[in-house]
Amino acid sequence: MSTRRIVTLLLIFTITLTLAGCGDQFRKLSPKDAVIKANEKLKEVAGYRMKIDAQLTMKDIKQQVVLAGEVVNPDQVYLSGNLAGLDIEIYKKENKIFIKDPLNNKWIESENLGLGNMDGIISTPEKTLNDLKDMIVEAVYLPDEIIEGVKCKVIEYIPDEQKLKRIFFEDEKIDEIKDLEATYKVWIGEKDFLIRKLSMDLKFNSYENGEQSINMVVQLYDFGNSDIKIEYPKDLPLQ
Repeated sequence: MSTRRIVTLLLIFTITLTLAGCGDQFRKLSPKDAVIKANEKLKEVAGYRMKIDAQLTMKDIKQQVVLAGEVVNPDQVYLSGNLAGLDIEIYKKENKIFIKDPLNNKWIESENLGLGNMDGIISTPEKTLNDLKDMIVEAVYLPDEIIEGVKCKVIEYIPDEQKLKRIFFEDEKIDEIKDLEATYKVWIGEKDFLIRKLSMDLKFNSYENGEQSINMVVQLYDFGNSDIKIEYPKDLPLQ
């Protein structure tokens, strides 16, 4: 799996988060509706921090991805960390996404990454949220758990396979993907409806590279902290 594809998956997962009460409210909501409401709730928070820990496996080769950063609503994201041994930075501002190429240390705008239809989804948060509403095929409540001292409702959901393919892979690559399976879990604060944790387990076969898998965990915290600010580097081509 290429570095560019890994970054694409991380971005999609991250931008879904940026779109994205009490216990009694969950009783009135189906598991699917609870996930949608939690995503919408994130838009009401001024900002928050997140950590992403992912492991990508292809042909018994494992790559670790660790990112951390901030989200400032409605349209700013900064992430930095390590991708398969390389330092990486990601900025999102309004409908523009930039990745600092770890090989030449230059910023690349997403529309130049060759992501196909990914660019429209990534740069249009409302479309991502609408796709999420239509993408969940099955969702169930799991037993409650405590995350960092907060009691959370846990929801597991299965996405539509074909719609997931269209989100994660370029059009010309869809026919190469077979036997795709994915499971998502979301931990939602029982009292405030804020997402505290998410996980994704994705397995698929491709005719070109064989069996591959992605296991990702995202933690969200410091909701609304006044010190959450994003300062963009002077060399970032935002204009």
